[in-house]
Amino acid sequence: MWGTHGQLVEVSTEPVTYFFLLLVAVEFFFSGFLLVPFTVGFWSLVGAAGLIGFANGLSSGAMMTLGADLAPQHQRIPFLSIWRFQSAIGSTLGPNA
Repeated sequence: MWGTHGQLVEVSTEPVTYFFLLLVAVEFFFSGFLLVPFTVGFWSLVGAAGLIGFANGLSSGAMMTLGADLAPQHQRIPFLSIWRFQSAIGSTLGPNA
């Protein structure tokens, strides 16, 4: 899923594209989290979780593409390794918050 977002951003190098696609992801997150309290059974919860997962797929691609665009040309590998490491730490410690 995140590859799709990267392909969309690479077509247009405008910063507005990042903002628009992240805004769409936030709207899907909002809709999914808003639906969770109103679920009445297993399949409605699966549908809300699927919506949240779709939003996660859109937003994670934005972060990876943004990191690749911000990386300095002469130190791309160290920059991206730190970028990804910070993302992994956030994913690991986030549930504990």
